[in-house]
Amino acid sequence: MPEIKIDYDVLNDAKQRLEVLAGEIDPLINKGTFGRLSAGYGEAESILGHAGAASATSLFHSNAGSTMKRAGKGMKELASAFGSVGVAFREFDSELGASGQPGHP
Repeated sequence: MPEIKIDYDVLNDAKQRLEVLAGEIDPLINKGTFGRLSAGYGEAESILGHAGAASATSLFHSNAGSTMKRAGKGMKELASAFGSVGVAFREFDSELGASGQPGHP
């Protein structure tokens, strides 16, 4: 039977990177210029100089925020899955090693 080799560090690295990326979504949407333009209609209109532009920016922020919130939730779920798979494979590998299977000391 062929040996399967799993790099647990890759699974853990993917989990950590997804968690970091998910954590960057809220500041990206709600902080800085984009968040400031969408925080108050009056401020956005004074900055952009046009009511239509302020309205469009607000609508865009609302749509982007909703989409990114779902994306963040999905990234957290995926990160959790990577973590769970890594733990499960590591435990299974340890059990195989303890039972003296070929390829395991």
